[in-house]
Amino acid sequence: MATLMDWFGWVKSLPEDIRHEALMVLYGLWLNRNQVVWNHTFESPPVILQRSRQHLRKWQAVHALFAATPSPPPRTAWNPPPVGCYKCNVDFFIVAGQHLFGMGMILQDSNGRGMMGQMRTIPGTDDPALGEALTFKEALNWLKRTQARKLW
Repeated sequence: MATLMDWFGWVKSLPEDIRHEALMVLYGLWLNRNQVVWNHTFESPPVILQRSRQHLRKWQAVHALFAATPSPPPRTAWNPPPVGCYKCNVDFFIVAGQHLFGMGMILQDSNGRGMMGQMRTIPGTDDPALGEALTFKEALNWLKRTQARKLW
């Protein structure tokens, strides 16, 4: 049985265009799995494939736009927590025009290794301040549910 790291090593060896499509289809399958579990809805494989390819085309268009636009140097660098402690970083984004926002959170050790993480989208707001506040609230609830200790 291959490990997840073996699988990612294999995916990394694919040509870039195939790798991007494979990862986007995997993401589509994961989203469909969540829809089955949480909303009892199921999409057929052709629909999942079509939607995954649409997401990939949108991602490529945005990526091309940002690649052509020079970005300013980063303002801050990630600072690790003390040895034996963990740091939770969070971020959020708005899905324009869909009254939807997404959030991600990751718990990292002092070496920057991800110990666990979570990412999801939630309907309900296009307001950046509210989205950010809800993201922090969800991160605190997530840390409480996982019983994370030694947070910095």
